[in-house]
Amino acid sequence: MKLNKALQKILKNSEWWFLERLDYLGASLIVEMVEGCVSSVSEDVTIDGAGIIPDARAVEVTEQSKRVRIEFSKVLAYQVMDESYYVSRSSNKLEELAGPVLCQQIGSDYLEHLKQISLVNDLIDDPIHHYALNLADDIIDVIDVETLEVVDGIPTGPSPEVFEFSEDESQIYVSNEEDSMMEIIDLESRITIHDVPTGAEPEGVALSPEGIIYVASEVADMVHVIDAVDGVVTDNIIVGTRPRRFVMTPDTNELWVSAELS
Repeated sequence: MKLNKALQKILKNSEWWFLERLDYLGASLIVEMVEGCVSSVSEDVTIDGAGIIPDARAVEVTEQSKRVRIEFSKVLAYQVMDESYYVSRSSNKLEELAGPVLCQQIGSDYLEHLKQISLVNDLIDDPIHHYALNLADDIIDVIDVETLEVVDGIPTGPSPEVFEFSEDESQIYVSNEEDSMMEIIDLESRITIHDVPTGAEPEGVALSPEGIIYVASEVADMVHVIDAVDGVVTDNIIVGTRPRRFVMTPDTNELWVSAELS
């Protein structure tokens, strides 16, 4: 893949990028990104269980943020990962094309998997390459329903999956898949009040009228029962294989769970 020098310089000189648009049209993958700028204003941030972090600075999108558009042509497949490609968990090697933001995977496990399960090798004569974009995410966008524009963002833990508001809408309960946590965030201060450990890959989140939080763990095959005030797991309910979403009956006596592999 070839990038002009101006674009390479922009990507290399900026540490943070957020995904704005991802479209797959025909055989082209269109990616639009916006630069994350480190705030000039610092503040002390309190993290539950870790104390106070002094002079923390937010990464945010501003009027000065650069925007770039990259079009990948002849795309056979693409994959959106919850964790960064840049920190590879396999024997893959990375060749930086524009700093750590855009890289080529050398010896890609995913590409080898794709070849084995498809007709790619039978249909394509040219060499096949696997590229990776290392973008910042882990944020819940706040969208104005009238203008349909993103007006704010709520930082979360790694790989937020599902969230639910508290009854008074002062808090938000987020399942973070990558670190296996259910995060309770105060919406006014944007401070994490509790990080509640769950089974691996937490998914669905629901809140009962009594203030009890239910969180499904895909890998553990269970639904965790969490006290919303104390931020602790009080019980675990064994369910089918890979539970994802659920709904509570109006009388709150039953929880109907969708299990992906049962």
